[in-house]
Amino acid sequence: MASADRSGDVPTTTRTPIVDGWELCSTPPGQWASPAEAPADTTWTSAVVPGTVAESVGPERLDAHEDYDAHDWWYRVSFAAPAPRRRSALCFGGLASLAEVWLNGERILRSANMFVPARLDVTGLLTPENELMVVFRSLDVALRERRRRPKWKTRLVTNQRLRWIRTTLLGRIPGWTPAISPVGPWRPVEIETVDRLYVEVLTILPGWNGRAGTLRVSCSVTGVRDGDPVIASIDVDGRRLDLSAEHDGSVWRLTGDLVVDGVEPWWPRTHGDPTLYPVQLTIVDADGPVVVDCGRLGFRSVELDSSEGRVQLVVNGIPVFCRGACWTTNDIVSLSGDPEKMRRTLELAVRANANMLRVGGTMVYETDSFYEACDELGLMVWQDFMFANMDYPISDEDFAASVSNEARHQVRRLARHACLVTWCGGSEVEQQAAMFGAPREVWRNELFSQVLPEILREEGVSVPYWPSTPSGGALPFHVGEGLAHYYGVGAYRRPLEDARLAGVKFTPECLGFSNVPEPQNLRQLSPNGIPAPHDPAWKRGVPRDSGAGWDFEDVRDHYLKVMFNEDPVELRTQNLHKYLRLSRVVTGHVMAQVFDEWRSSTHPCAGGLVWFLKDVRPGAGWGIIDSDNTPKPVYWYLRRAWAPRRITVLDRGL
Repeated sequence: MASADRSGDVPTTTRTPIVDGWELCSTPPGQWASPAEAPADTTWTSAVVPGTVAESVGPERLDAHEDYDAHDWWYRVSFAAPAPRRRSALCFGGLASLAEVWLNGERILRSANMFVPARLDVTGLLTPENELMVVFRSLDVALRERRRRPKWKTRLVTNQRLRWIRTTLLGRIPGWTPAISPVGPWRPVEIETVDRLYVEVLTILPGWNGRAGTLRVSCSVTGVRDGDPVIASIDVDGRRLDLSAEHDGSVWRLTGDLVVDGVEPWWPRTHGDPTLYPVQLTIVDADGPVVVDCGRLGFRSVELDSSEGRVQLVVNGIPVFCRGACWTTNDIVSLSGDPEKMRRTLELAVRANANMLRVGGTMVYETDSFYEACDELGLMVWQDFMFANMDYPISDEDFAASVSNEARHQVRRLARHACLVTWCGGSEVEQQAAMFGAPREVWRNELFSQVLPEILREEGVSVPYWPSTPSGGALPFHVGEGLAHYYGVGAYRRPLEDARLAGVKFTPECLGFSNVPEPQNLRQLSPNGIPAPHDPAWKRGVPRDSGAGWDFEDVRDHYLKVMFNEDPVELRTQNLHKYLRLSRVVTGHVMAQVFDEWRSSTHPCAGGLVWFLKDVRPGAGWGIIDSDNTPKPVYWYLRRAWAPRRITVLDRGL
C-alpha cells in the first residue's frame, strides 16, 4: 500500500497499515517520562488510528469536551513483525503535534511538526512480537515556555506563542471552528518492508509547451547491488522515454527532461477536459525490472499575467476567470474523515461550476486522494503553506530547519498534480503586520520572501508564487491593487455597487456570509427542533471574528433589510418562517450580483474565491454547502453565476 506522502507505488516495497488494537490514555503533563513509568493498573481505552484524540474519546461532542492540549496522551499497540525481508521501517504519516515514539522500550523518534512524515529504519529492532508506544505532549505546557516576543500580535488565536509550533490552527481559532484541538496520529502508521529496490525520492513535474507535454523527472533509488548496472525509463500511456542513470555511492540518481508528444493538455473543467494519462517508472537492474505506478498525470502550463496591474492566471495560454471557494476540512474532528464524503464535496463544487479551491494557511495540507480527485475533476488548487497572521520566528535555527523540511516535503509530494496551479506563503501575514502598525520592512520576513520561493525554485516548480494574501499596493488591504481579501460587500456592509467601484483584481478570499442551510441541518442544533436565531444553540453555528462586537449574521441581516425593506429583528420575532426564507435567499442574491459584476468584460477582476466551500459544523456558517454535504440555497445562485457561459444584463442606471 502506498503511503500518503509517496508519489509512486513500488512493488518491491510493501506498506501495511497498523490500524487494529490501538489503545490510549491521558496523564497530567510530564507524569511519565517514558513507557517504563506507566503503572501496570493504568486504564486504557480503545483508540482510532489514524485519527485524533477527539475522534476516539468524544467525536459526537463539538462543544462539550475537555482541552486536549492540556494533557499528555499515550497511544500503544502490539503488532507482529512482518515476514523477514531485506529491510523494515516504521512510517508515520503525521503526528500532531509534539510527539515521542518508543519501540520495544527504546525511544526512536521525537517529532515537533505535524506536517512532516517520518520513516525510521527498524530492521534490527523488531522482534516476533512488538510494542509501539507514542506520547503526544501537552501543547499548553509548551506554550508556557518563555520565548522571544513577536513584532506584532494577532487576534486570530488566543496564544501568540502558537507561532513557534508547527501545528494546524483548526480548532484553535475562536469563533471560526469548534474548540477541538487536533492531537494524535492523524495520518497513517505503517510498517514497511523492502525486498530489493527502494525509491527514496520521486519528483515528477508535468508541463505543457504549447504543442506537447513535458516531464521533468528526478528519482533516488537505493538497494542496487554494487556493480550492477541500472536502466530506467518513463512510460506515458504507452510512450516510452529513457532516463539517465548515474551512480553516487549507494544511491542511483535517475533524471530526465522529457518531451511527450501526442498528448492533450489538462484543462480546468470550465474550459475543457482535465485529461490525465497513466504514468509508470521502470527501473531495471541485474535482478530484472521493477515497475513503479506513478498514477495519472495531466500536462498543463500556468503563467501569471501581471501587465497593467492585472492578476490573471493563464492556463495553456488562455486567460481563466477563477471562481470557487476556500476549502476547510473534510471532518473537523479527525481532520481526514471519509474519503468518499470528501469526493462528494468536490463533485458538488464541480456541479456548482467552480474551477478553483483554496487550501488556506489556517487549515492542513490535504491527502493525496484530495489532489488526485481535483486532478480528475478539473478543479484548480490554490495551495498555501500552513502559515497565517503571525510573526513566524524564521531566525530561530530549529524553527527554520523544521519549516524548510516541511515545505520541501510538501512541494515534492504535490508537484506532480496538474490541479495545483499556484503556491502562496500563507494567509494575512502582511495584512496583520500592517494593521498592527508595524513598519513596512517587517511585513514580509525572509520565510516568505526568500526561504519558500527558493525551495520552489530548487525543486523546479514554475507555477506562480505569492508571499501572502492579501498583498500589493501601499497597504496590503487596499483591495484595488494586487491580491485582495474582499469583504466590502459583506463584513463592511458596503452597497452592492462597491463590487464594481472597488476595482478588485483577484480575491482568493471574499464574501463571507452566515449562509442559512436547509431545515434538516438546522434541526441538528437542538433536540427540540430548529432553535430561534438568538438561542445559544443557534449562535454556536454562526461564525464571528474574535474581538468583534458583531457576527456574520448581523451582516446578513443588514443586506436583508436593504434588499427586502424588512426589519430583521421584527421579522424574526413575529414571523420566523419568513425570516429564514428571506435569509436563505438574500446571500445568494448578493453573491450572484457581485460575481456578475466581476465577470463583466469591463471589470478588471480575474477571480474570486468565496469564504468557505463547506461548513465545519451544523448551522448558518460561512459555507455554501452544509456540514452534511447538502447544498445551501446560496449554492444554486452561485451555480448560475459561475456557469461557463453566462449572459447578464447589468443595471448601470441608464
